[in-house]
Parts: sequence; C-alpha cells; structure tokens
Amino acid sequence: MSNLPEIKFIFFDINGVLCYTGDVYDALAEEFGVSVKDLTLIYEKHASKIDSGKMSFKEFWGALNKSFGTEIPEVDLKELYIHKRVPVKKVHEFAEEMSKKMGVGILSNLGKGSFDDFTSCGAIPSVEWDAVVISSEVGFVKPQESSFEKAEEMCGFSGEEILLI
Repeated sequence: MSNLPEIKFIFFDINGVLCYTGDVYDALAEEFGVSVKDLTLIYEKHASKIDSGKMSFKEFWGALNKSFGTEIPEVDLKELYIHKRVPVKKVHEFAEEMSKKMGVGILSNLGKGSFDDFTSCGAIPSVEWDAVVISSEVGFVKPQESSFEKAEEMCGFSGEEILLI
C-alpha cells in the first residue's frame, strides 16, 4: 500500500498541455525577419509582464519593434497567438473524463482576456471547470508561490491533494 495522498483535484496548464503553440513563433519571426531563437529570447524577457497583466499585447508589439529596430505595423498579436494553437486531443479527452470523476481546473500563465479566446477557438476543451486561475487575472505567474496558493484557495484542496499537469 502506498503512502501517497489521494488526488482529489487536477489542474491543467494550457500552453504545452491542453494545446501547443503551433507555428506562432515561426509566423512572428518571419514577420520581423529574425530567427525563432531571437524572437523567443525577446518573448521570454517580457513573458511575465504579459502573463501578469502588466503589459498588453499592443505594448509587446512595440517592444518587439524596438528590440529588432523595425517599424512593422501592428497586427492583432492576440488573434495570431491564439488561433495558431493546436489542441492536444488526448489531453482534452482526459480532462473531460476526469471532470466526471473529480474536480478539474485551469492553472495557467496567460495575457488578459486570452482564456475566453482560447476556449472559443477550441484550444481548451468544453469542460465545466471547477476553478480557473489565470495569471493576468490574479496578478502573479507560475512558478510564484502565490499562484499555487491561489489555486489551493480556489479549488478548496491542499497541495498534496492536487495534481498539476
């Protein structure tokens, strides 16, 4: 017999779990005439500001132009970012199955307003989520301890009873 606690709640991350980025970075790198590696470095520099709601997608576009010395007219970066996502069907099926057996939720770093857009384009399965913790709505990002404390508060279980995928 195992001494492991019983899992009572599952949180799913969005990016890299419920969906993949598809060719978002390829499309943006091509738009700016830079390598995906260079684009990724700039994104990582600003990601926590975007995900905590302290930087808009429009402001990020300006940061990209400044970083690359370009003046590329703004595109709807949020639209591009969301609609290039590729759903992971097996994980969607698993989330749907688990939602019938226990509490399920979302714990993810996302920019403002992105959750509804991800849901409407099918990147997130149509599950009745018991708790949704989105970084830009709560003001802190994973892996900050505050994000996990907020997740515990919202689902009503302690860390050892929660599985994060």
